[in-house]
Amino acid sequence: MFRFVRFLKSCEHDGKKESGLVSDWSKFLEGSDRSLFSQSRTHAMLLERVMIEIPKNGRVLEAGCGLAFLSKLLSDAGYDVTAGDIDDDVLAAAERLGLKAPDLSYRKADLFCLADGHAGRDYDAIIHSGVLEHFEDDQIVLAFEQQRAITRKVVFKIPNIRTTMTPAHFGNERFLSNQKWVELAKAGGFGHVAVYGGDSLPHWTQLLPSALHQYPRAGQKEKRQRLFETLSGWRRFVSRHSIFVCS
Repeated sequence: MFRFVRFLKSCEHDGKKESGLVSDWSKFLEGSDRSLFSQSRTHAMLLERVMIEIPKNGRVLEAGCGLAFLSKLLSDAGYDVTAGDIDDDVLAAAERLGLKAPDLSYRKADLFCLADGHAGRDYDAIIHSGVLEHFEDDQIVLAFEQQRAITRKVVFKIPNIRTTMTPAHFGNERFLSNQKWVELAKAGGFGHVAVYGGDSLPHWTQLLPSALHQYPRAGQKEKRQRLFETLSGWRRFVSRHSIFVCS
């Protein structure tokens, strides 16, 4: 079984509260129209990528709990999940939703202090979605360094430079290019960073042949999976979200 721990998008570091104020997150999340169904669609490609990348029986931390919909989906998929956040109000909001499962638990945790908080532990991977775009470059590099100290692989999804700010966003997001995210991950200690297309495709892509919309799924034969990887490779050039695998 995997163990996933999710961490908040904001914390106090060196005595200063980082961007994405913790006091605002619970109100923002509870005021959104997110549901387990909507999040299962939003995170479909990230979930598929996790199942492809992460070996069976691995130990995994997941960063960025929010209302823990993704944690619930992972738990239902058979993973041992701990949804973590630095903000007690966010954790309480997640628990009030009643998203419970035998292998889902909640925990307070700090993204910027992973090496200290998990000293002596070694994880096969850390995953997160919609977390790092709320911070400045130096904070992002620090977060990667902390993750690198306790894992060999990070899989994360982020809105890229093709995203535009809308009322649905928190308001402090930074929409960077894929190349910039690769540079930040490498500055944080990762030697190899692969980029994959994510969600939110332009409407015109619906006119493309259905074969091009295929996405590799966990458990497929290796040859078929490589074919789907090739067919879906175009997504990273047009999608408004990108998925990165850092090792």
